[in-house]
Amino acid sequence: MLLLSPLQSNRKVRFVYACPAAFLGDLSASFLVDLGYDGDKWHIYKHTKDNKETMARSITLRGNIKAPNIDVEDIYGNRINLRNYRGKRVFLGFFRHAGCPFCNLRVNKLESAAARLKEKNLEMIFLFESTKMRLLASKYHTDIHTIPMIADPEKELYNLYGVENSPLKSAKSHFMSLIQTAIKAKLKSLPVHWMADNESISTIPAEFLIDEQGVIKVVHYARDLMDELSTDLITRFADEGVNTNVHV
Repeated sequence: MLLLSPLQSNRKVRFVYACPAAFLGDLSASFLVDLGYDGDKWHIYKHTKDNKETMARSITLRGNIKAPNIDVEDIYGNRINLRNYRGKRVFLGFFRHAGCPFCNLRVNKLESAAARLKEKNLEMIFLFESTKMRLLASKYHTDIHTIPMIADPEKELYNLYGVENSPLKSAKSHFMSLIQTAIKAKLKSLPVHWMADNESISTIPAEFLIDEQGVIKVVHYARDLMDELSTDLITRFADEGVNTNVHV
């Protein structure tokens, strides 16, 4: 929910963003946000205890560029270097926290297609903003051991790929579809719980399809928490690749 305050100036507005948990007594689920205009574009800033943290996406990747390299350990201790995937097509998914029902439903759908897509020479890599310990404590996530899962609580890779933080998009998704999405996730025995360990309520998922030469062919910055690449597009990419810049 967005609670607007009076304009601070003709180019700035401050408001409080409160997710549903705030109305159940969890006041930590609300925070101050400034919306500022610099004459060219709007920037969103989240107020923390010590400073003002920018929540605007600093970069936006496009298709037909080399994918920024990833060279880290996954939660199982395996070294994941994106350059080692040359010769294969890759689905790269940036998700929210370990208890997000929107993302866990998405991961569940992708996992069910992973073996079929692997036969077509498409590999998957999943990233979460949760800590390694939190992901390892989740039986659901550790059971997905055939797909590399990377913990990035500092969001270094999220920033590298321009993954968006948007209180507005997050608030809209929570207001419109949180309850039914959480119920659907629970019916599938998927994890559903609030953020912890400085996880962000405002992270918006992003998905990328990368070809055999390490070039990004499909870029998808989600418009809301339920927006995702279609299974048909991913399957077509696994079968044929994509020869043109696709930004969806």
